[in-house]
Amino acid sequence: MGSKIVICILLTWCRVQEFILLSDTLGLSLLLDNINHPKPDGATEGSVLGPFHTHDAPLLENGASMTSDPAGEPMLAICTVKDTAGNPIEGIKIDIWETDSSGHYDVQHSDRDEPSERCVMLSDAEGNFWFKGLKPVSYPIPHDGPVGKLLERLGRHPWRPAHIHFMFEKDGWDKLIT
Repeated sequence: MGSKIVICILLTWCRVQEFILLSDTLGLSLLLDNINHPKPDGATEGSVLGPFHTHDAPLLENGASMTSDPAGEPMLAICTVKDTAGNPIEGIKIDIWETDSSGHYDVQHSDRDEPSERCVMLSDAEGNFWFKGLKPVSYPIPHDGPVGKLLERLGRHPWRPAHIHFMFEKDGWDKLIT
């Protein structure tokens, strides 16, 4: 009963976007996802999809570049997908996306003509995939509203660590977002 009262108070206190941001900041979104979609022992923990995923990323061959940002620091990512027993998995569809050198996703730019800093790849027979991108940069979450005030009162900063998003999919396997 008490938790329902707290949720009602939070919903009236925050705009919908602020409530989602608060849920992510407190780790509630991830907690609920992990409760509803538990992973087997030894598996990579999942994460939430987030607001900047799109379905228009181009399918690229291994070794291709997914960036058009000349200002970022170049990076070569060499990755392997394996099952919990350590066996490589062939034919995994990997959806990859990250920010540009300014810490913005391509969909945050009003002049976006085509996808950038994102792609889809397939793992090879050894479970490998590799791509050229940008060395990830940190960026702040929106902190001009109630969540920002909460972070300030808690003595926390609004910065997300530098990261790249991956979504792994294959028929017969549990989807993984990390």
